[in-house]
Amino acid sequence: MVSKLFQIVTGVLLACALLPATVRAQVLEQDSLALVAFYASTEGANWTSSLGWLTAPVPSWFGVTVSGDRVTQIDLSSNQLSGTLSQEIGDLTELTSLYLHTNQISGGLPSEIGNLANLRYMAIARNNFSGPIPPEFGNMSALRELSIGGNQFDGSLPSELGNLLNLTQFWAGDNKLSGQIPPELSNLTALTVLALDANELTGEIPVEFGQLASLTRLQLADNQLSGILPVQLGDLTNLTYLSLWRNQLSGAIPPEIGNLSALTDLDLHSNQLTGSIPDEVGTISLLTRLALSDNGFSGNIPSALSDLLNLTSLNLSRNELTGEIPAALGNLASLQSLGLSRNLFSGFVPEELGNLTDLIALYLNNNQLEGSLPLSLVALTSLDIFHFHDTSLCEPLDPAFQIWISRISNLQVTGCTNVSTDESSEIPVEFKLDSAFPNPFRSSTTIRYTIPYKAQVVLSIYDVQGRLVETPINQRKHPGEHILAYDAGELPGGVYFYRLQIGTSHIVRPMVLLK
Repeated sequence: MVSKLFQIVTGVLLACALLPATVRAQVLEQDSLALVAFYASTEGANWTSSLGWLTAPVPSWFGVTVSGDRVTQIDLSSNQLSGTLSQEIGDLTELTSLYLHTNQISGGLPSEIGNLANLRYMAIARNNFSGPIPPEFGNMSALRELSIGGNQFDGSLPSELGNLLNLTQFWAGDNKLSGQIPPELSNLTALTVLALDANELTGEIPVEFGQLASLTRLQLADNQLSGILPVQLGDLTNLTYLSLWRNQLSGAIPPEIGNLSALTDLDLHSNQLTGSIPDEVGTISLLTRLALSDNGFSGNIPSALSDLLNLTSLNLSRNELTGEIPAALGNLASLQSLGLSRNLFSGFVPEELGNLTDLIALYLNNNQLEGSLPLSLVALTSLDIFHFHDTSLCEPLDPAFQIWISRISNLQVTGCTNVSTDESSEIPVEFKLDSAFPNPFRSSTTIRYTIPYKAQVVLSIYDVQGRLVETPINQRKHPGEHILAYDAGELPGGVYFYRLQIGTSHIVRPMVLLK
């Protein structure tokens, strides 16, 4: 480490000595020294562009802006910088903008960075910085936007960040930050964005966050936060995006959530939230996305959710919700994805779901639903994903319905069907497996079977010991009669059984192979 530092210092002194007088005269000497140290520590020779550096007047150096005799901006984002950030960066005391994002700079941030009292914009995201965030950050009182996400910063957030009273955006997601969120962040009343997602933060969400009245975006997802949702979140009436998913939050959603009238995206999935979904959620009329899956919510779906006419995605899967699926959900005409799987829903699927003509994905599986799927679903011509397995739902034997469901690419069904009420329908209603012909046979035989509806057909061959020999057919087939020309190949002579299965129904017949 000492050797590396010696090399940098030596390089700085040598480079400055070699700079022409006309170059040195362009900026204050301490800025020239700081820039050369910066060039050396971030391995400037390997940058994508280092045009003018160390050879031309400083104002013409690539990515450097000079006002008067002071450096005021460095913008070297996406420029293949590596190495580390030298402590001399703190000598650029008139710097207002520092853009180094999307590089490969590593190591810790020098505490001297806190000397940049005039810095307004700092973007060092998507590098390999590590170590703790220096408490000296709190000295940069002019900061308006701070972006440090996508690094490997660890340790706790310093409480001194609460001194940055001019800060409007703080992006620190996708690091390794731990410990509790300091309540001092609530001093940052000018904040519009607070993004601390994808870290290892623990403890409760500070109730003081209710003071951040200017906040439009709050991202605390993918941490280890616990405790209840503070009712004070309801005071953030300018919030448009609230992301708290994949934490350990518990308790009920406070009804004060309904005060967030500007909210368009509410994501609370993968927590330990319980109780009923409050009616007040249905008053957030601008919501386009509501994700409450993977919690412990119970009770019925509140009818008020049908008032969220701007919703494009509603995910209530993997809870303990009960009752019938409300017919009023058919009012959500903009809905593209509806997740209701793995709950305790019962009764029939309402015909009104056929009004959701923009729907692309529908998940009804693993419920206690029963009866026939409504024919109105054929209006869902954009549906590409439809899961209703592990229910007692049946497909109607209606030609139009069978044609419609056959076109869905991602389909998981029960295998149950209802006999068509249309007496003119030519779709067979029998499930039949004929005797193989010839039987006995010497090398090949013909197996005929009939299925009453389009279904996943499995035809398997077993030996006399009940061991599976092979499965000649395992695919979805259209209703009607089908023929399999079965070749026994190298199988030894003896008694075999062939088994036809669709859904939960099956038929088994014997055949004899002569050798």
